[in-house]
Amino acid sequence: MTAKTGVIILIADMGSGGAQQVASQLASHWSSRGRRVGLLTLSAPETDFFKVDGKVERYSIGGVADSHSVVERVTRNFRRVLAIRRVLRAFNGDTAISFIAPMNVLLILASWGLGLRTVISERNDPARQSFGLFWDALRRMLYRCADKISANSRAALVTLRAYVPERKLVYLPNPLRQAVVEAVPMEGRAPIVLNVGRLHRQKGQDLLICAFAAAAGELLGWRLCIVGEGEERQRLQSLIDSLSVSDCVELVGRAEDPFIWYRRASIFAFPSRWEGTPNALLEAMSCELPVVVSGAAPSVLEIVRDGREGLVALGEDVPSLSRALVTLARDDALRRRLGSAAAQQTKQFAPATVFHTWDEALWPAA
Repeated sequence: MTAKTGVIILIADMGSGGAQQVASQLASHWSSRGRRVGLLTLSAPETDFFKVDGKVERYSIGGVADSHSVVERVTRNFRRVLAIRRVLRAFNGDTAISFIAPMNVLLILASWGLGLRTVISERNDPARQSFGLFWDALRRMLYRCADKISANSRAALVTLRAYVPERKLVYLPNPLRQAVVEAVPMEGRAPIVLNVGRLHRQKGQDLLICAFAAAAGELLGWRLCIVGEGEERQRLQSLIDSLSVSDCVELVGRAEDPFIWYRRASIFAFPSRWEGTPNALLEAMSCELPVVVSGAAPSVLEIVRDGREGLVALGEDVPSLSRALVTLARDDALRRRLGSAAAQQTKQFAPATVFHTWDEALWPAA
């Protein structure tokens, strides 16, 4: 490798989110293939949830605190840009890849004039995911300056076409994190409706709790388990208490290995209000879990077709979600058929296939 060869990944933190999982998988993959790899975060490495290959060069610049005024916001982000630029110079690679809108914007600004190829990555629905007027405006102004703009759903690419050149857009899916053991047959699973995800309004756990409570009389013996942590925990717990379903609905908290839950549950419910390509959904489907999803997220409908890989409820519609849960809970054969089709659908996201797609997009054979 020459001094000017290498790829550095920029992401705000390496917490337990989907983008962080993808970043860690890519970093470890490229490092294992002999490529020089760097990883830059705002947060300290001690806070990492997802780890990377030990050969990855790790950088942390700080600056994770929120700003409370326009002046403070501009000043803090100017310092972030300078700090990122110093790391880019020190790493001295040829390619930089950033994840999520604020870091995408910071990379474009920090790499200006360095002769560095920049690849920015949207891992959610840019039509619905807002980071505030400041970042949303900069996203529309600056994205066109990147060399490549990637997204993990085709629906997101449609949105991005409104303000970036189509020739720069590329579909780069998420690699599936696979279980180390085979899925448990449906007959050996517990009567659990499972949801895995950050506790956030985006994920629609409030809708799921209401839907389960509304159908509780028809779901006797079933439990709803929500695995994850986030800012909505207190509000969701208050909702559970107010609906008097604390005996059958549980906020489990974060799980180091969610596959333990995927192999245990009988139904996976994912009523997100918006999404990119959700890792938790792919993981659940790969374990032959039949799924109930929301029609509110177009990217999810690229993966789950109603009656084929799962059931699609109306977007933000509690009665529709309740009916879908009851339908699946009552029909063992339907759960087996949908679960089998779901697992088949996820084969397109096998790590080897997805890594090849990323490699070809970033370093074409030609």
